[in-house]
Amino acid sequence: MKADGFPLYFTQSFFACVSAVAGYWINQRILIRAYPFEQNVAITPSLTLGSIKSTVFNQIHLIGYETLSYSLSMVIWGIVGALFAWYLLRKGAKSASAQRVVWLCFASWVCFTAFCCLIDFGQAAWHLAAMAVLCIPTVALILCDKSLARVIRRAVSIFLCTCFLYIGIQGYLEFGNWPNRKQIRTSDSYQTITAVLDQQGYKNGYASFWNANILTELSDGAIDVWCVDTFDSDTTQSPDLFCWLQVKTHQTTHPTNQTFLVWTTEEYAFYGKENFSYLGNILYQDDAFIVFDVKQ
Repeated sequence: MKADGFPLYFTQSFFACVSAVAGYWINQRILIRAYPFEQNVAITPSLTLGSIKSTVFNQIHLIGYETLSYSLSMVIWGIVGALFAWYLLRKGAKSASAQRVVWLCFASWVCFTAFCCLIDFGQAAWHLAAMAVLCIPTVALILCDKSLARVIRRAVSIFLCTCFLYIGIQGYLEFGNWPNRKQIRTSDSYQTITAVLDQQGYKNGYASFWNANILTELSDGAIDVWCVDTFDSDTTQSPDLFCWLQVKTHQTTHPTNQTFLVWTTEEYAFYGKENFSYLGNILYQDDAFIVFDVKQ
């Protein structure tokens, strides 16, 4: 399949990467002048040892590094890599459709990995999810090739399925136990805080990222919360606003009239009330949160 081999699919995958960069360029050079939005992370060329290590680690992390051991994650990657190498280098008849999928997956991985290593865009493990999703059915197609010994196909299938099942169960249990995890607050606390603020006439305030938007949503927009990245002594005058999920008018306006500030118990222990002269009386407190009145 010379016509449908690596060069063809590499060209297609490379074109997808170029299109993404072109979209970013259009966004930065044209759209940003026509529409009112803020830039979060700038993309810059940056081939460094750090970018390579970050890309490799994120790929390992994506298949369950936090749930599985580092060594086991490496074994999974080694098996997947060996299967791809065996299939692509094997001579003889192959399924045309399966070969196309394998070549496409391999070419996509090469291009995307190179793209991540060459360009700094604030990479995180979940950015690689699209590549991993294509990899799973591709491995299944390779294991359907009867040229591979039956005992090997069964052993690899059972091993990989067991690993992925374990990761899935752990993920399910983690999300099922989410409200009870350390440093994670339940919705009951949020609802109570929202009710207390509403009863006392507070409509504007400050909170950190994981709390600000929830309070706004639970109050159906009646409470407007400025999402603060880092609190300091100048927060009420010049807040360090978080760049995501923030109303743009917050950049030019400040809370008025009665104003509150919400901290988790961890934030309270970290910052300390004594360092913030604008903090007044405690409006609400439980095991997870403490809410202050802000002096005007």
